Amino acid sequence: EAALRPEYFLYFDSSCVQEGQELKLEIAFENISDIDMDSMLVKFELVGSGSPVYTRLDSLLSGDTLHASFSLSTINLVGNQQILIEINPNNDQPEKYFFNNIGLISFEVKRDAVNPLLDVTFDGIHIMNKDIVSGKPEIVVTLSDDNQYLGLDDLEDFRIILRHPNLENGEIALRPETTDMQFYPSDPTKLAEENKAKIIIHPELANDGMYTLYVSASDQSGNNSGQLSYSVDFEVINQPSISNMLNYPNPFSTATQFVFTLTGNELPDYMKIQILTVSGKVVREILQEELGTLRIGINRTEYAWDGKDMYGDQLANGVYLYRVITKKEGMNYESYGTRNDFMFRQGFGKMYLMR
Repeated sequence: EAALRPEYFLYFDSSCVQEGQELKLEIAFENISDIDMDSMLVKFELVGSGSPVYTRLDSLLSGDTLHASFSLSTINLVGNQQILIEINPNNDQPEKYFFNNIGLISFEVKRDAVNPLLDVTFDGIHIMNKDIVSGKPEIVVTLSDDNQYLGLDDLEDFRIILRHPNLENGEIALRPETTDMQFYPSDPTKLAEENKAKIIIHPELANDGMYTLYVSASDQSGNNSGQLSYSVDFEVINQPSISNMLNYPNPFSTATQFVFTLTGNELPDYMKIQILTVSGKVVREILQEELGTLRIGINRTEYAWDGKDMYGDQLANGVYLYRVITKKEGMNYESYGTRNDFMFRQGFGKMYLMR
């Protein structure tokens, strides 16, 4: 005569779990008769699934106790649920009573209702609408979710569309078969720390002009990354060029940075800013490696000139001229026109040092 004995031992994760969490159950049962029983068959079944799970344990001796355990994935399982436990099912071994062989445990699976977070960068930065970017950018799409159980591991959960008038039908779906793309799913062993998937795209945008990128994504529960798709317009100019360089602030007293625009697909291999007196004497040359990280598009240098000459001596107050020399493989860059060009004469700008 076998009987379930949850009062002896019952382990159950929780009566309420999050969708995707693995549910674990372990329960004790005892032979309450003075007759030994053979190896014990135990049945577990999620009510309504029609898929019972059977396990056979050691012989259940008179007065002895065994533990039966069961685990269940809750992926695609939402709402109130029940697990049926039956020891010695189908009268596998003849018993006098069967009412004490059956148990029913109720639990709830809560649907993941939190939206994942979407992030898109171009060459490592978040661009503004209508910014200029490289014709060969690195676009990184990242999706993060706080669900610790349902990993972001399916590329089909992403939709990435690129639009341009010269593309066939005006747009193209960016997929591994249509562009250089790598998909990095979340690490299933580290979901408790970070549930994040990443897509890295290296498109070759041969056509100049304005493009539009649309990105939408969802998690395994179908939660979208937002009510609307991420959308950004950006401009590609494949011809290498550089705008006239502004310094900011101007006038300045302690330090000034340089603001300019680069176009093309690659950074220049030579850039130098010359600062001169109004008589034409060069007092400072700032080399490319001093400027900090550059990119295709609008740049504001990490470097700030402090008003000192090449020897570290403080320059006098007054007006100074400056210009930029930019080359790629020995060829000078063309000029990229902006609305600020009226402030320059033959490529020279003016700055005011005031203390």
